[in-house]
Amino acid sequence: MVAQQPIEAAHPILNSQTLGISLVLLGVIVIGLAAWHYSMTFQQIESNRYRPSRWMVWTITGVVMVIGILSIPILLVRAFDPPGNRAALQTNRQGRALSRD
Repeated sequence: MVAQQPIEAAHPILNSQTLGISLVLLGVIVIGLAAWHYSMTFQQIESNRYRPSRWMVWTITGVVMVIGILSIPILLVRAFDPPGNRAALQTNRQGRALSRD
């Protein structure tokens, strides 16, 4: 006998794929900011007008910490999700019928 069970869909925004993509984009932005900061610092050193500024370091640190803290619940929910439920959700997303014997 084949039984259909309703499968609860994963939240479309709060999932591990979105988290991964967001962290990669944040990494790309941080690399761009680091290159810009390096260029500005190099120019200041060469012209003997270098004055260290810590605002960028603390800003990036704060942003990365907040995103890291906010990602913990997503990772914990995903870690405690039963493996059978993940396979069923993946099968359901591919458009195939779900069956259990």
